[in-house]
Amino acid sequence: MKKYIFFCLVPVYSFCNIYSQTATLDNTFGSGGLVITNINDRNDGEADLKVQPDGKILQLGYSYDSLTFKMILIRYNIDGSIDTTFGNQGFVDGYIIDSTMSANSLVLQNDGKILVTGAAKFNTTYQAAIMRFNADGSPDNSFDSDGIKIFPAGLANSEFLFLLIQPDDKIVAVGDADDSLGTYQDYAIARFHPDGMLDSTFGINGMVKTMISAYSDIPHDAILQNDGKIVTVSYNINFIVVRYNNDGTLDNSFGVNGIADLAVGFYNCFAYDLEIKSNGQILVCGTIDDPFTSSTDVGIVQCNTDGSVDPGFGSAGLVTTDVAGSLFNDGGMDLSILGDGKLLVGGYSSYGTYKDFVLIRYTADGWLDNSFNAGDGMVVTEILGYDDYCRSVEIQADGKVLMGGSSYNGSNYDMSMIRFTSDLLSTDPSILADQTNLYPNPATREITIEAPYKVEKVEIFNLQGQLVSIKNPDQNNQIDISEISNGHYLTRIYLEHTNEIQIKKLIINR
Repeated sequence: MKKYIFFCLVPVYSFCNIYSQTATLDNTFGSGGLVITNINDRNDGEADLKVQPDGKILQLGYSYDSLTFKMILIRYNIDGSIDTTFGNQGFVDGYIIDSTMSANSLVLQNDGKILVTGAAKFNTTYQAAIMRFNADGSPDNSFDSDGIKIFPAGLANSEFLFLLIQPDDKIVAVGDADDSLGTYQDYAIARFHPDGMLDSTFGINGMVKTMISAYSDIPHDAILQNDGKIVTVSYNINFIVVRYNNDGTLDNSFGVNGIADLAVGFYNCFAYDLEIKSNGQILVCGTIDDPFTSSTDVGIVQCNTDGSVDPGFGSAGLVTTDVAGSLFNDGGMDLSILGDGKLLVGGYSSYGTYKDFVLIRYTADGWLDNSFNAGDGMVVTEILGYDDYCRSVEIQADGKVLMGGSSYNGSNYDMSMIRFTSDLLSTDPSILADQTNLYPNPATREITIEAPYKVEKVEIFNLQGQLVSIKNPDQNNQIDISEISNGHYLTRIYLEHTNEIQIKKLIINR
């Protein structure tokens, strides 16, 4: 059951309520942890959210009224103020072409350039489009000569929904387009060279169309595996996961001819996010109909690398969370895998008349994590007193959690963000102490750190308090100590996404 605690009064806009015990909004961000962006009193909504390496925040969205619809890209400083050095006083809009431009997702290149995908409307037809901006928000004219690439006109009513960047900097765009009869939508995937030219080694002349079912098939997320394979997810009663080889052909080792129907019972499933674990297992997050009521719950399904449902996850492969009660709708919109393998889901919960932001943490095997937020397992936040839809969750390098979406102000929708302090992801220190160990101990040349979070660094001190060495563990949390002399030491173990330092004794004896 949610706990109601009045948190803060946000000047001008309204108030935030956090229904929890210990969650704390970050007062160094915006006004009391809240940022609201109203664009000319139109309806504004968020499509995507990314944090740059320098800590600045990019929020992609759209602004519309009864006559026009345009893409909006905004950059904020670390404190949530508008970064006026970006674009036109912090804003880039979609009127760089003579067309209505929608927005779906953004991705940051390693060189700081920004890719945005959506669709451009020409007369009555939508054509998939990609735009690339320089780091300052200006169009990148090295990309297809003018900063925008329009999908070939031969595919009617097409739209790019997601962008993926390969290690070789090629760009994979995933979306949908009309089928051959113009009746339903099929998957449409294209691969481009970094300059915006189609890559002829992918599919047929750079493009792939796939009919998944006899109805409309629209991907709702896409991700690249480490081996270069492309994984997408949609829904048709069940979660539908599709995997392609690097050349655009369907991966026949996955599901049935590359398509996995994740049937988990008599539920209607709606997919919104997709993540891949380090062991290759695939997680799908979204909403699942409650079979006993007319409401929806947060739902997660995990499948194995071959596309079969993993029965060891949750209850027979399925996790559902009823946040607000059986009479109200809840949904999961964004899923993150934390350094310790736990899962963080952002979404919405409609407790009563309006929807609120919700953040839920699960254990790695799919159970509600009761060590999160003083035993609640979740945080529900009301922003403006009306509907608040969370679309995105980003975990900053300092462990702070950023949530983005749209909020109704009583007249129209605004783009919104909230940020929690880094202690939101921390665990009770006594629990961390019990779960953090190093072995073997005594050790000879190498130790392994066992911890509930990824280890950031380890400081090793002798018994006189002198710092002997600072170590950065490898991906397996292993540390080479071969150059340190025999003796007794104390280690300070720093855990990512927490403010905790664990102190453990270490004996080296060769």
